[in-house]
Amino acid sequence: MVGGVRTKLVCLEDGITSCGFRKMAAYAARLNDDTEALYVTTNRYRGIRNALFGGLGSGGDLNDEEVDEVAHGLLGADLVGFSSMTGTRT
Repeated sequence: MVGGVRTKLVCLEDGITSCGFRKMAAYAARLNDDTEALYVTTNRYRGIRNALFGGLGSGGDLNDEEVDEVAHGLLGADLVGFSSMTGTRT
């Protein structure tokens, strides 16, 4: 296993399972001990809230405070990777 490269992987998919991202994040973590997976919901597609109440959500925009929270979560990373599904993007 490799160490020393602080890697943060960010999933922007609102799916409940995020299967593809979770598999890739697990694989990356096996290769690099310092890998962290982060999940950012945009409330655009199939989040838990929408699964319970129906609908597509609020349109997917994050407000400034939410963007700042995500940015602070990425501080200190040497490598950042983003994943999103085209069906959740406009």
